[in-house]
Formats: sequence, structure tokens, C-alpha cells
Amino acid sequence: MLPAHSLLNPYPHSQGITTKRPGALQDDGKYSAGYCYKGRLFRHMNKKDVPQDRGILGNIRVLCYATDENGEYVNSQSAGWEPTNIANGVAWEFINEELTDIARQVKTGAASPLAYHMKKALMDVKLLAQYAGMSAWRVKRHLKPGVFRRLSDKTLRRYATALNLTTDQLKEVPQ
Repeated sequence: MLPAHSLLNPYPHSQGITTKRPGALQDDGKYSAGYCYKGRLFRHMNKKDVPQDRGILGNIRVLCYATDENGEYVNSQSAGWEPTNIANGVAWEFINEELTDIARQVKTGAASPLAYHMKKALMDVKLLAQYAGMSAWRVKRHLKPGVFRRLSDKTLRRYATALNLTTDQLKEVPQ
């Protein structure tokens, strides 16, 4: 677990640096254009300084912009950045806890499997309704287990297509 002060400070590596956060209005009326990384304040990210802190993305690289030796902005790939990796890790832990809770609700009969698969796909009612081509109130109604059990195969196929599942997968919740 992280120390409490690092959770409150969005720039944990900027301890002891008197410059305000990047993008903040400075006392002289100008905006700062720097960023803090591992205790150093940078005005522009040089290509050689692009963070390569491997994290949640695995082998996926993120496109970012940095300056080359001539001061020109160029595309650069990053394996990750420690503060981003921490934030993504916390977010995925929260999502996984919600999925566990929804799976429990499905097993007890308080929610339909559609609720689980909607959350797993990181969708809300409105977004799933748009993907499935139906109104949001119908999707919300289909989150009730009794209503979900009576859905037609055509409606189940629409949801399965929107969630990139088969109809059999849509009806089940993983253990």
C-alpha cells in the first residue's frame, strides 16, 4: 500500500520542488509547461527521457510526444509511467471488486447476467443501449433477472453482439 501522502499528492516525485504543478498559473502570470518525473522537473520531455516503467499494459506501448535533439516534437513510445501504472492498478482493482459484487448479486438472483457482462465491458446502460440498438429504459429493465430470463433469442443476440459474446456466454457468469 502506498503512503497516504503519495495518494494525496498527484505528483509524488515533486517533493521539495517549489514550482507549481504543470499547467498551473505561476506567480508571474505565466503557465508552467513542465512535468515532474523521479524528482526532476522537466520543461519539455526529451525523447531519451520518455518513461519506460513497465506496468499494467504489458507489451503494449503508449504513444506520447517528446522533443528530439533539435527541439522538434516527435512521436515516441513509452512502456508506461509509474504514476499512471499506480492509478491504472487502483482503477482495475476497483473494477474487479465491482465485478465480484455483481457476480454475487447474479448468483443470489438480485441481478441478471447482463449486469455482469455490461460492467465487464466497461459499459453503462446508455452505452449498451446504443451498441445494442435499443432504448436505455429497456436495457435497464433487462437488468432484472426475471425479465432477462424471458428475453427472446433475437434480443439476446443483439446483446451478445454488442458485448462480443455468444448467447450462451451472455446467460452465464464465470465462477
